[in-house]
Amino acid sequence: MSNSPNYHLNTTFAHTNITHDNHANKLEYASGPLALHVNTVPNELDFVFRSPSGKKLTGHSFRSIGYVADQRTEAHSYKDGIYAAKQGYMLVELDLSVGEKVYGLGERFGPFAKNGQKVNIWNEDGGTSSELAYKNIPFYISSNGYGVFVNHPGKISLEVQSERTTRVNISVQDEEIQYFIVYGDSPKDILRRYTALTGRPGLVPSWSYNLWLTTSFTTNYDEQTVTAFLDGFRDRDIQLGVFHFDCFWMKSYQWCDFQFDEEMFPDPAGYLKRLKERGLRISVWINPYIAQASPLFEEGKKSGYFIKVSQNRASYPTTLSIKYIFNSLI
Repeated sequence: MSNSPNYHLNTTFAHTNITHDNHANKLEYASGPLALHVNTVPNELDFVFRSPSGKKLTGHSFRSIGYVADQRTEAHSYKDGIYAAKQGYMLVELDLSVGEKVYGLGERFGPFAKNGQKVNIWNEDGGTSSELAYKNIPFYISSNGYGVFVNHPGKISLEVQSERTTRVNISVQDEEIQYFIVYGDSPKDILRRYTALTGRPGLVPSWSYNLWLTTSFTTNYDEQTVTAFLDGFRDRDIQLGVFHFDCFWMKSYQWCDFQFDEEMFPDPAGYLKRLKERGLRISVWINPYIAQASPLFEEGKKSGYFIKVSQNRASYPTTLSIKYIFNSLI
């Protein structure tokens, strides 16, 4: 069994059917309403995914599946004259029709249609004005009536009609690649089938749909600042449901030791109680690391709590910011 991260998928083979016509050099693999037609002529490659009406959705044509070896790595060296390692990538290229649009791939801050873009599926903290994103999802929907889910837990690179105008190129740093074509009568139906495969989240509490207010990137705020924000909404008769304290509720560069900055919030327990009396839920910013300025850093270092790099130095993994919602912080 693989020890690497993997997605749990709800798969079944009860609705599949395979037929092979030797005379026509054709193999058909049907899964529910979706069919894959494979040309079995020797030395030819032709995979076509079709809808129930026979319409071509997408497929693989000439030179669209391959393995790429990249020698631009630290392991690729001729110094010993014996061995030079190359980094391997699996590449698949899916056909695009004229005028076809591609949407999705998670949280993105560029154009809604992804045509002409290169998108990397890799969670990083890049704000809202770059190609980096917090919530990447290896799934896209096409205007041609299908979706594509790439089943890979690592970094995925997609060139959506950017390297070739007739294809979506998908590559992973691995020895294999797996993807799913999801057919549906509508975008809603495609999403229904996709989430049936990957799983659906639980329903969030009703109060979380209320209006939220945050200090956002305000780097110097105290109890009076927060109260002024809230009073401004109250005076304008704008009802809030949740107030979110962004990172500077803790001391600067001591994140994350879970301690309110006593200079800015001398009585955090009392203040949070007063906020709740206004009918607000409380959310606070935390991140899964400890800054070197925090007193907790030395404790973590001495006790071996930190992830280490190969040179045995303490490292700070680049991770997704996680916002936890608390009914009470007391």
